[in-house]
Amino acid sequence: MQTKIEELPPEQYTEQLLVRKNQLEQLISQKQKEISMAPKGRLRVSTNKGTYQYYKITENADTLGTYISKNNIHEAAQLAHADYNKKILPLLQKELAKIKNILSSAQNHHQVYDNLHIGRKKLFHPVTLSNKDFSSKWLSVEYHHKPFDPSAPVLQTTTGHRVRSKSELIIADTLTRLEIPYRYEFPIRLKNYTAHPDFYCLNLRTRREFAWEHFGMMDDPTYAQNAVSKIHDYQKSSYFPGKNLIITFETKNTPLSTKQIEHIAREYLA
Repeated sequence: MQTKIEELPPEQYTEQLLVRKNQLEQLISQKQKEISMAPKGRLRVSTNKGTYQYYKITENADTLGTYISKNNIHEAAQLAHADYNKKILPLLQKELAKIKNILSSAQNHHQVYDNLHIGRKKLFHPVTLSNKDFSSKWLSVEYHHKPFDPSAPVLQTTTGHRVRSKSELIIADTLTRLEIPYRYEFPIRLKNYTAHPDFYCLNLRTRREFAWEHFGMMDDPTYAQNAVSKIHDYQKSSYFPGKNLIITFETKNTPLSTKQIEHIAREYLA
């Protein structure tokens, strides 16, 4: 798994907080409007022989209120809603103030490290790196992928790396186009042996790593059985689809399309 490159992943909450901020602002505006348009007074509810009775109170000294008949139950509903709005509005405003405070204090911590002399940078791990620097350090790890058979066709990606199939070529070029760092056939230790997933990818936003295995000959029963066994080996070693493992399949009649690859890459890695 990932070696330590930084001490703290970059913040990932800004986008979600902005969505929440907008939702709160709209809701607060709506509640304020509903309160201003609500009938004057407040609601008192009592129970009589298992039924609810509603009373409208308009004066502070009045503890009983005026009875609201069943024919005018909509007025009781308006008063109940207004009472609720008056209680919930301060809580919504308090939450909004906290979110605004968090957003205003959010900082790009990596800039502190970026501004240091390169000689200092080599001496320690920073709290947080920029995506560019993190990607560079992550890709600089030295390793050896599996050797190629001399008779195998030479297929090269747009960056000049050799791969074993046309589907792998499409996956590699898609990852490059989307600026998703990957290591081709990077060795990882499973429970009983070392595996070389087709691609070992990095989600720069979350700093999470994913092994990506593509199974391209699922028409072949023996190949398919081996693929299932390999997936089981991954799961025994705590690699699970969607969490840290991406699995794609194809047959001659159902090839993997570029559109599918891009959708998967954006879903898990972008």
